[in-house]
Amino acid sequence: MKVILFTLLSFLFLSFLTAQEDFTHLNKVRPVVKGQLLGYDVDRDDNVTVKLRCYEPGPHKTRTYEIPIDKNGQFEHTFKYPIRFQYFQLSVGGFYYDWYTIDRELLFEVNMKDQRKGEEVIKLSGQDAEMNHYLQHYETTSKPTKMSPSTLNNILRDREATLEEKHAKLDEKFAEELKFEETFIDQNPSPFAWMLTENRLSKNYGSLFICYSRNEMPDSLIQEVLSYQPRQMNKNTIIDYYDYSVNFFYNRLTQSERLTYFKNDLFPTLDSPEKERLIAFLDSLALRILGEDIQSKAFFKESSHFHNRYIEFYKEAALEKLIHMTSLMSAEQGDMVKLIGGGEDVLERRKFTAGVLPTMQTDWARNILQEERKQDQKRLQLIDDRLSEMKIEETTADIGEQIGILPEGAPLFHAKYEEVDSLLLTLRAAYPDKDLILDIWTTWCSPCIGDMQQSAPKLAQLAATDIQVVYLCSSQAVKPEMWQKKVAELNLNAHHIYMNDHLSTRLMERFQLRGFPSHLVIDKEGMYRADVHVDNISRLDLERVQRELRSE
Repeated sequence: MKVILFTLLSFLFLSFLTAQEDFTHLNKVRPVVKGQLLGYDVDRDDNVTVKLRCYEPGPHKTRTYEIPIDKNGQFEHTFKYPIRFQYFQLSVGGFYYDWYTIDRELLFEVNMKDQRKGEEVIKLSGQDAEMNHYLQHYETTSKPTKMSPSTLNNILRDREATLEEKHAKLDEKFAEELKFEETFIDQNPSPFAWMLTENRLSKNYGSLFICYSRNEMPDSLIQEVLSYQPRQMNKNTIIDYYDYSVNFFYNRLTQSERLTYFKNDLFPTLDSPEKERLIAFLDSLALRILGEDIQSKAFFKESSHFHNRYIEFYKEAALEKLIHMTSLMSAEQGDMVKLIGGGEDVLERRKFTAGVLPTMQTDWARNILQEERKQDQKRLQLIDDRLSEMKIEETTADIGEQIGILPEGAPLFHAKYEEVDSLLLTLRAAYPDKDLILDIWTTWCSPCIGDMQQSAPKLAQLAATDIQVVYLCSSQAVKPEMWQKKVAELNLNAHHIYMNDHLSTRLMERFQLRGFPSHLVIDKEGMYRADVHVDNISRLDLERVQRELRSE
């Protein structure tokens, strides 16, 4: 009871301050960072760079800017958006300094001489210096009760704990952090103390979004978390609160919501055989919601079938949910969720943006979203242009239907086979005298995309070896058109194959692959090499892989 009271009192106190000041994220000016590198020599230090990694209200969450340095060692950066309390990290010549918060102006003085000794010497001044000194003082104070990421993960991933037990444990840990925070503020009073309270609350509410993922959140708790309006634009708010709220509202539907969606929206669109299949699945889903232990492979297979095959219906239902939930928030808070939502994938984001744009309530947020949409449209046009430039060439490879060859030389195929052995035999014939690394991926897998975006240098290195990388895209919740566009967007000069549903399933089952990305190594003799471990392509240890391939 005390834990709940602590959290609620802090929430009410912050809400009171926010209401009193009629806070808005819109700043009267665009914040400015200025700096002086002491001891900078334009000839000796010509390779030194200044970078700012900034948290921003958009689907990318962070953006890195490289700031020019003049001959006197001075640099200056005006932030892209006129937003209050923005969060950024400063790096100079490969040395990463602390994270800072800026509302108006920050001035940095970096001593290059001491930096070269391995010492990080930096002085702050300007209108926001006092605020940052206070925040840094709190962060560098020993906190035996601080909620660390590992502690949070241990609580949320405890499979033996009930939902109620996880929630109670979170309340207990954040109450401990509140106690420390109150002691610190009592000993160090400051007009910026509210920022400490807000950071804790953002993490607290964000953890509850994760805790209740795919579960029904009590109405009273929903009202509480939706009423909260953070003011800072930092990791605690953009990631812990807003991004996790997007996952809760948009990326995941609860079982009850899925039942309603399947019954009311999907069922009327199906033909008779599929309707009968859905009815049988809904009966099992209803029993599961009532608490019966439905854990059969058949149930999960059917759940995956209806989710993947009708993914567009699912996304429409999820978008309706997000728009409804954000309508219960304040105008700025709801618009922040919409700005951050939609994901980084430009292909997936276009429908999301088109859906939420008419519902935006604040001019500044609408302007940001419209600008992001313009940039997305340019990227989409480039993708379409690349696909239109594809050409068909004669090939002896019997992999399947050749979709075309992209301008950089990457061939695209639809696999014609449904059995794994047929595919592997064909790949061996298509790439003779090559060791094969098969990268199994899908367009909605963030780790897959992240690795592919960084893989071009490694693929260029592999081109001079006997190792060939082949990208096999699973059809799980991916249509062929989406695969083509994603490959064109990635602009990766590699061999790409789209697998049909049957082949995708058989491949995962045959090699007991648990998710994406997965990697298989087939040597020159056509043998599957489970002893050669590959986690990714971009950071592939080529010497190790070559050594293991040649070992007996």
